[in-house]
Amino acid sequence: IIDQFLGLAKDGVTLTELNRAKNQLKCNMFMNLESRAVSHSLEYIDITDTCQTQILADDIGRQVMWFKQRFSGEELCTRIDTLTAADLQRVARRLLNAQPSLAVYAPPAYLDKLPDYSSFADYLKSRLPQ
Repeated sequence: IIDQFLGLAKDGVTLTELNRAKNQLKCNMFMNLESRAVSHSLEYIDITDTCQTQILADDIGRQVMWFKQRFSGEELCTRIDTLTAADLQRVARRLLNAQPSLAVYAPPAYLDKLPDYSSFADYLKSRLPQ
């Protein structure tokens, strides 16, 4: 994952990769709403107004939590479409320039084989594009 972020920060993405990612994000966004409606219909004998209200409330809550406001599907698609390769590269560089956080999940026998925090941070800094 780190190498992917470093590659993005250094080389960016191609227009083809960017367009595919945008399309996948938009499809996932709408498919998630649709699949939640289907999964709710299994809990209820029929998709009721209550079920639809719960799905809408969940979507509104998530958007308000992340964006502090609610966007229509069309507005979200427009915002996704305006993203550029330079935007992604800028964000990747900003994330990699921040103090890294580490989380390790491994059997105890492997923990002493991991590099210490400062070695990991130095590794990242040495590979960041200037």
